[in-house]
Amino acid sequence: MKTGIKFKPCNVGTADAHNRRLRAYCEAVAHKFGQTYFWDAYRHLNVSWRSPAYPKPLPDVLEDLKVLVKQKTGRAMQCKDVEYTDRKTGRKRKRSGSSAIREGCPPIKPDTKIKDFDRL
Repeated sequence: MKTGIKFKPCNVGTADAHNRRLRAYCEAVAHKFGQTYFWDAYRHLNVSWRSPAYPKPLPDVLEDLKVLVKQKTGRAMQCKDVEYTDRKTGRKRKRSGSSAIREGCPPIKPDTKIKDFDRL
């Protein structure tokens, strides 16, 4: 069986709390949806890694990236999705905005260590 990481745009507002499985975040998710897939019994085994190159919180990193894009290109970063009507077909389409920060969840085995991801 082949597996791989599917990278998706990061929700910078909740990513840190989600990755660290903070109790308040888990309780908020359970309250909102009535259930959660977070297992309290395994919370102590949770490990997340973040590049030392980005010590700031993710919302601050995103703001820094927006400023950098504006400096380098002279244009604002297109973060929002744009809905438009196709001139040829008349159908509504959606053009995805950019996502400067992406995240993924790799497949792991019981013996996988955080050090195994150094190359990644």
